[in-house]
Amino acid sequence: MPDANLALHENRLPQLTTHTGLRLREDALYSNAKGEEKAGIRKRLDQTLERLKDVLPRLLQPDEAILYVAKAQVYPTWVEQFLSRWHQSLRPSVQFVFTNRRLLALRTRAKGFMNWKWDRGIRVVRWGDVEGEKVKGFLMRILELKTRNGVKERFWRIGMADVKKIRLLLARLLPASAGDSSATQGFVSLCPTCLTPLTPRVYDCPQCRGTFKDEKTLLRRALLIPGGACFYVGWTGLGVLGALVEAILAIDLIVLCTAAYTSASPGRSGSGASKVEELLTSVVILLVLLSLEKLVAWIHCRWYVRDFIPAE
Repeated sequence: MPDANLALHENRLPQLTTHTGLRLREDALYSNAKGEEKAGIRKRLDQTLERLKDVLPRLLQPDEAILYVAKAQVYPTWVEQFLSRWHQSLRPSVQFVFTNRRLLALRTRAKGFMNWKWDRGIRVVRWGDVEGEKVKGFLMRILELKTRNGVKERFWRIGMADVKKIRLLLARLLPASAGDSSATQGFVSLCPTCLTPLTPRVYDCPQCRGTFKDEKTLLRRALLIPGGACFYVGWTGLGVLGALVEAILAIDLIVLCTAAYTSASPGRSGSGASKVEELLTSVVILLVLLSLEKLVAWIHCRWYVRDFIPAE
């Protein structure tokens, strides 16, 4: 297990301090990849730590110190990239908190213009559980962490300066963490209330009995409510857009079905059968489009639900 005073920069000695109840490595936290302290980095990270003050003091263990903090976004799967650019852009953002023992990924949500707040999502992984790392891409860097359970976690939209600092931290921390693995050997989600590890796809906490939004309710709302899947996970803007699209398709379906019924009424001329066939073909096309709209929204929102969203 890496010590809190693990040397990170050749030109700086470890500087372990305590600030607002948090153990910090100032030589690492407020400096760039070259170990040069920057006022801009200090200002940005102090603001970030202030916004995470509700969770970090509870989450950090006695022997942990914060080394660095960086913003990233969960990388969309190939299915998300294929289905919809609107939804993949809403993949959760996280604040990476690098400590000497673990990587903490704290999910965030936009709050107003150019602002954010902690979204009560917590995922953690011990450095000893990280088997390998890669930084891929040129203009858009993608950080890939391979854990010992065989899972690859990808993150992107990381600042260039943060990428350089992350590379330095991983080069120091991973070799020093050999043997410090956990039973899960990968990322673990924690209950935001009591910090108990959560079981994937089990949407209540075994310790405090806190509940989370679940897949059955998501499916029911996606089927029955226009834009219901997005509304359920809190994507209000996308929910309104989806509701409008679904409402237009539903109205068109009603109009076409009524026209088909009228055209099929007894006493109509022989051309009525041809018209009914055309109308029914349009009905089928609209049904397929409506089903695809609901399916795409459900697939994207299901991955977000699996990241544990508190029910309250």
